[in-house]
Amino acid sequence: MDVVNEGPYEVVRKTENGTYSLRNAKNELEPRNYLPNELAHVADEYERFDDVYEVEKVVDHKQDETTNKYIYKVKWLNFDDSHNTWEPSDHFQSQQCIQTYWKRIGREPRVVTKKRQAQQGVGSKKNRSKRSKHKNVA
Repeated sequence: MDVVNEGPYEVVRKTENGTYSLRNAKNELEPRNYLPNELAHVADEYERFDDVYEVEKVVDHKQDETTNKYIYKVKWLNFDDSHNTWEPSDHFQSQQCIQTYWKRIGREPRVVTKKRQAQQGVGSKKNRSKRSKHKNVA
């Protein structure tokens, strides 16, 4: 028979006799204390972080010309627009809100490979100086 765990629970404190006082997902203290062998550490996804915020939606994007990676302007849940920030995709715990953004605007992210970048002259000092010479000649 497989062991079935309940939870998640937060450990509130360790008692003098070695048992643990727990708080449940409803933020209520459990009515009894638990022995260490009754507890199991679960994945860190249940740990609380003070610096994690929930995304309401992604509102804009831009692409870094040097890395070709997108950064996204984020509207945070329960915050007004003055708190919107630009975030790289690796700051998101889930990519779902980014995928929803691309679907909402009816586009797909453009992937520029190094080969295509070289063909287009993106990032090339030589091509940049040529473009600037052409701009100065009027």
